[in-house]
Amino acid sequence: MENERLRVLKMLEEGLINAEEAAKLLDALQSSSTRSRAAPSGRLLRIRVSDAATGRVQGTVNVPLGLAQVLARAGKGLGALWAPQSESFDLPALLKAVEAGEPGQVVEWSEGESGRRFEVTIE
Repeated sequence: MENERLRVLKMLEEGLINAEEAAKLLDALQSSSTRSRAAPSGRLLRIRVSDAATGRVQGTVNVPLGLAQVLARAGKGLGALWAPQSESFDLPALLKAVEAGEPGQVVEWSEGESGRRFEVTIE
């Protein structure tokens, strides 16, 4: 961002833009920089399925956190249709955690019949 700021100031010095235009450009650069720092980039919602008895990982699904947040907002009403039917699974807690985007384990549950253990984390 520093190079862009210097370029704007150089344009002002050379008379290519006036002070008002330079101020607008510098404000736009600042707000763009603030947005990019606030946006979580490269973060994932990770769903890991393992064998409950052995701990051996059977599969992993990585979903970009931004996509997971959009799906969480759009699918709150539909969640009950696809959510696991397990007493230890808490769909509202999952949706709330995805919206917050805080790193760490979100939910964990096991299905006794299949012997599978599920972990959902934000990384």
